[in-house]
Amino acid sequence: ADGTDPYIIEVLDPRVTWERYRTAYYNDTFQILRRLVGPDALIMSRPVDSDLDYSPRDIVFMGWVGDEDGTYNGLKTALRYMLESGRRGYVGFGSDIGGYRTDPKAGTLGRTKELFLRWTAIGALSSFMENGGGGEDLPWNFDNERT
Repeated sequence: ADGTDPYIIEVLDPRVTWERYRTAYYNDTFQILRRLVGPDALIMSRPVDSDLDYSPRDIVFMGWVGDEDGTYNGLKTALRYMLESGRRGYVGFGSDIGGYRTDPKAGTLGRTKELFLRWTAIGALSSFMENGGGGEDLPWNFDNERT
């Protein structure tokens, strides 16, 4: 989902609010997974995005804070959403180490080594670390100094 569904639905049927849509979407997804996979099924989704609650707290076991830019502003946004997730009662959350979207000004790897290391340090203190996102973000591709 690209995040536009609730807004389109709200225009078509104003009784379907963002709150109702997100709750139904994530609860249905969770229940279908439990039926297909069994009681070990979990979902990972965004706990907080754009300062809104995104996924219901009772079904989000791991919250990923979104597609942040591979810049210091992206790191700042990820950290803000992680802190806000904790403040709102979500129990597990983390982010894409180094950001999800690459920064064309940061060279061929799309992010600087310094940013990647700082993001890794924050990730190490989070509930999970996800090495995902655009571009090539394997730590050993920067150099051998710190790997």
